[in-house]
Amino acid sequence: MGHPQRIVLPGDRFHIIQRGIAHRTVADNDIDGRGFCALLADLVHRGEIKVLSFCLLMTHFHLLIECLNERLGDAMRRLEGIYARGFNRRRPSRDGALLRARYRAKRVRSEAYQSALFRYLDFNPVVAGLVKHPFDYPFGSACLYARRRGPPWLDRTWAEAEVCRRLGIPTYTPEGYSKCFGVRGSPGQQRWLESVMASPLDVPPTLDAIVAGSPRHISQWMDERALEADGSKRQVALADPESAAKRIAEAEQRRPDWILRPRGMPRPAWKIMLVGMLRDVGGQTFAQIAARTSIQSRSAMFLYAEHQHLFKSDEGYRAIAVEVAESVVRECHGTSTSLVVS
Repeated sequence: MGHPQRIVLPGDRFHIIQRGIAHRTVADNDIDGRGFCALLADLVHRGEIKVLSFCLLMTHFHLLIECLNERLGDAMRRLEGIYARGFNRRRPSRDGALLRARYRAKRVRSEAYQSALFRYLDFNPVVAGLVKHPFDYPFGSACLYARRRGPPWLDRTWAEAEVCRRLGIPTYTPEGYSKCFGVRGSPGQQRWLESVMASPLDVPPTLDAIVAGSPRHISQWMDERALEADGSKRQVALADPESAAKRIAEAEQRRPDWILRPRGMPRPAWKIMLVGMLRDVGGQTFAQIAARTSIQSRSAMFLYAEHQHLFKSDEGYRAIAVEVAESVVRECHGTSTSLVVS
C-alpha cells in the first residue's frame, strides 16, 4: 500500500528526519559532511527550499526547511539520491540503498515548536557524545550560527530575529544565539518533542498562545475537547504525559480525599482528571492511558467521558483542570509555576 500524498504549499515549513537503512552509517568523515552541505546549498540555489537548521549525524540527519514550491518530494529525492551515490562511490565495497524508503516530514506551524526544534537539532551531537557544545560540531547549523554571518545558503532570518526579540537587542550576536538556543530543553520538553515526532499529527499554531501562559487559550482548547461526543478524536500532545502525571500527583497530595459524583456515583476526582490530562494535554491513546494507570482501555474511555462531563458542568472542577493544564504546559516548555489547589 502506498503512502498518502503529502500536501505541500510554498511557505510551508517541515522538520525532516531520515535514517540509514537498518540504522547503518550514513556519514562518518569530513568528506561526507561537506558533500551533504554542498547538496543543501545546491537545493537552495535552485530555489527549491530554504534551510533554517540542520544536523547530519552518523546514522541519520535532521532538516528544518521552508518549501519554496510544491515539489518537496523532488527536492528530497535529489538530495538523497545524489548523496547516496556519492557515499557508495567513495566506498568501493559498498552498494545498494543507503537511506530508508521514505523520509519523515513533520509540518511546523508553531513558533514554540520551531524554537524547541532548533535546540533539539543543535543538541543532537551533544547527546550522541560527539562534542560538548553544539557550536563545536562541524556538520550542524549551530556552528554556522556561531558566526556573525553564515553561508548564503543558510536562511538565518527567523533565528536572528528571534534572538533579537527575546533578548531585546538591535543586532544579532552569536552570544545571543547561545543564550536562546545553547541551553538544552527541559527533560519534559525532550519527551514532548519525541512524542510529537512519533505522532502522525501536526502541532497546531494555537500552541504558541498556550505556551505563552494564557489560561483563556488553555480553557478554549479543553472546551473543544469536552464538546466532542466521545473523545475519540486524538489530538497532538501539548506537553509530555510524565509532566501531567507529576502535576496531578502533586495536586492530589494537597487534597487527597477529593471525591465527586458526576452522575450520582462517588468517584475519585484526581483519577478522572489524570485520565483527562493524559488525553487532552498528553495526547495519549486510551490504550496508553490504560497501561500508564493500570486500568482497562474501556475504563479509561469511561473516565474520560466523566472528565468531559465534569469540565462542562462543574465550575470548581473546570477551574482546577485549567490550572493543572496550564502548570503542565509551562513546566514542559520551561516556564514552571506552582499549583494552588483549594
